[in-house]
Amino acid sequence: MCVTRPKAPNEGGTSKENSTATLTAYVILSLLEANIDVPKQVQTNIKYCIRSQHNPDKYYLAIICYALFKLNWNTEANRFLKRLIAVSEQQENLLWWTNKDNSTATDIEITSYVLLSLLHESSTENLAYAQSVVRWLTAKFGPKGGFKSTQDTVVALDALSRFAKIVKSRSLHINVHVEAGRHKQNFTLQSNDPLKSKAISVHDESTDVNIAVRGEGCVLAQVIHTYYLRHIMKSEAFKLAIDVAPVSTIDQCSIASLSPCLAYTGPDGPANMAVMEVNLPSGYQADRASLYSLIESDSTSKIKMFEEEDNKVNIYFTKVDKQLMCFSFNINENTEIEGRKDSVVKVFDYYRPEYNILQFYTLSSSCYNRSDLLDRNFETQITINNIPISLSESNNDSKNVTKRDTSSTPQLEQIISDKCIKVKVKDDATMNEKLNPEFVIMNNDMETPKGMEANMPTYIKPTSDELKNMTT
Repeated sequence: MCVTRPKAPNEGGTSKENSTATLTAYVILSLLEANIDVPKQVQTNIKYCIRSQHNPDKYYLAIICYALFKLNWNTEANRFLKRLIAVSEQQENLLWWTNKDNSTATDIEITSYVLLSLLHESSTENLAYAQSVVRWLTAKFGPKGGFKSTQDTVVALDALSRFAKIVKSRSLHINVHVEAGRHKQNFTLQSNDPLKSKAISVHDESTDVNIAVRGEGCVLAQVIHTYYLRHIMKSEAFKLAIDVAPVSTIDQCSIASLSPCLAYTGPDGPANMAVMEVNLPSGYQADRASLYSLIESDSTSKIKMFEEEDNKVNIYFTKVDKQLMCFSFNINENTEIEGRKDSVVKVFDYYRPEYNILQFYTLSSSCYNRSDLLDRNFETQITINNIPISLSESNNDSKNVTKRDTSSTPQLEQIISDKCIKVKVKDDATMNEKLNPEFVIMNNDMETPKGMEANMPTYIKPTSDELKNMTT
């Protein structure tokens, strides 16, 4: 019994995305980890399915080995484990596994599955191997506690937490002394705060960090060094271009259209899962309606979903191949900001984050310095120069034109007074008699809201005839 799915074009034979045996191992591990009862007959069929793969790679060996341990087929699982130890990478006290795709995320995931297998049957020999594996895994920690991707981080943290549970000592009392240049600090770790990490900041000029530890227990020390690169190293796996255009010619900053184009240019098959991180300029937010249209417009769209963060939009693709793919969505300005900086778009392979590309994009030059915006509050004065009294006087076809005697012409105020309805208005004192004394009359007009509460400009797409007239 094997779990299968439709095979997409141009997909390989034993890759981790489409291998039938690997997918079956994923499913059975999910069921067993969730404590869902699986019938014995189904488990037996799965055992023979997942071990039937010919010429398996290291990723396949690692996940199948752990699945067989979870299915309590220890003899077969140990046979797979010995094969994994034989093809491992070793250097000093480090032990890890690498796959043919040269992806650090895949290496972390493979090594984590092997660590789970070593801990499942925790003999003295396996624990010795596990210690070397943990040393390699902890060296791959990111500055925020994660690894390269979500998938390898979940498996690695699970394996490391199980290792910590096995080697955890009952008592923990350790004094730590840290020296970094002229900076010195002491702190203590005890049993009542094993989950609380201690962190210190060192000066940039410090090149050496010395750590002295005394006491009893097991701790992990990590030195994080962050720096910037003048030139970004790019992989040759993706091609990316960004086009930015204003939606309106009247106000080029209120609404802008982003049009990314990307393609996969790697040597192997297409990227079956790619992510685009679009960082928005300061003061802008994505137009959600245009984002939804990317998913709903075409059933064959390669865009699976999107998610919004504080100032970023993540777009997920089901597949990116060598054919150039372009799409557009709008961003709206909600806050006018001076001195805007360029924003960056990043595309990377979900399974192999090393395959990535970065591209900066720039808005219209007028959107980077909004100090030249005109004051929108202006007054219009209307002047009435002449109002004809009768149609005969304004008729230009009259042959005999004589100078009109203005002395007998009624004044404009008199005409309005005679023709209009007279309304008797009470004075302010009379009107205010019955009002609440706490009520305050404001004669000045309210100011127009700005920023987030301002009226959003609305644009109407012209008809085809209007477009022709505009172009001609």
